[in-house]
Amino acid sequence: MKASRIALLLILVLLLCSCTCSKSNPYPSDQMLIDRFTASESSFIALSQDPQNSELLSQLSIIDSTSFLEEVAVHTFVVWRKDLVGPGGFCKGYYYCDIEPPRLVASIDAIYDSTPAEQCEVFRPIKGPWYLYYSSSN
Repeated sequence: MKASRIALLLILVLLLCSCTCSKSNPYPSDQMLIDRFTASESSFIALSQDPQNSELLSQLSIIDSTSFLEEVAVHTFVVWRKDLVGPGGFCKGYYYCDIEPPRLVASIDAIYDSTPAEQCEVFRPIKGPWYLYYSSSN
């Protein structure tokens, strides 16, 4: 009986540890995403015109995309996501919008490293209407 309780406690601890944000969970750095954008800029431009193009999404290693097409076209392209137990999680990717988004930062990496689990949505300019974005909720 005692051994089964210890085993259950050990499993619970391991599950909780695997769901926390740690530096051992790799996420793409700002520079890595900027380099990918620079190397494939023509594909990103094509993607802004056809944001659901599965071939381009795959080619650019995008795991999810969302588009809002009202007064201004806004597209988000997720390249990394980490879910938390319960509601919340983190994602990082590309953001396309003709209007400059709020909360511009010089480095998303610095924000992630200092406050990974806080409620936040920030953008880093890349070129023209293209930005990196990071979103977290906890």
